[in-house]
Amino acid sequence: MHANDTRGRAAARSLRPRLDGGVHLPGDGQYEVERLGWNRTIDSTPAVIAAATSPEDVRVALVVARELDLPLAVQATGHGSVVACDEGFLLKTTAMAEVRIDPEHRLARVGPGAT
Repeated sequence: MHANDTRGRAAARSLRPRLDGGVHLPGDGQYEVERLGWNRTIDSTPAVIAAATSPEDVRVALVVARELDLPLAVQATGHGSVVACDEGFLLKTTAMAEVRIDPEHRLARVGPGAT
């Protein structure tokens, strides 16, 4: 077992009670689906995947990755992966796709998973 496998499992234990989104490890049912981006030539095998659904999920994920010294990659829409996140921490923000327009103040808020 690699050191990052152990840190991936430690990350999952820390994330699961604190994250609203899903947490996936190699061998979990959804892991194979979640690890892939749009570009299938990048065959990433992260130690842990966190699927953020809110800014708080992102904050928690960043804290855990830093605490466990795991390399971090962010996948917003699936198009951003250009380097594999092997044995690291993959943070997915795909579910954060809300777009809000405030025409009165001429402001737009666009979530990191919006396409």
